[in-house]
Amino acid sequence: TNCETAVCKTGCHPIHGKCGRPGDCECRPGWRGEFCDQCTPYPGCKHGYCNGSSWQCICDTNWGGILCDQDLNYCGTHEPCQNGGTCENTAPDQYLCTCPENPSG
Repeated sequence: TNCETAVCKTGCHPIHGKCGRPGDCECRPGWRGEFCDQCTPYPGCKHGYCNGSSWQCICDTNWGGILCDQDLNYCGTHEPCQNGGTCENTAPDQYLCTCPENPSG
């Protein structure tokens, strides 16, 4: 064995982790977790995640945009229409309320 090379913590990812001293597991950029086996999403990714590769921003359901910060289901999230109005999502973060016939209140 090479006595100049530190032995990393057991379980430390061989590619995404490194160690400066024995028993360490320091994550390389873009990786996190105890064993450096969890990817880091793209900075600013609001309602998204990465999946096996760093710096991704895969949007959660009903979210869109490069940073997953645009609400694609504004009606369901905010329920903006009142008095029995019907809500329709028209664009990210936009909606249209249609009033019922013979509205009251």
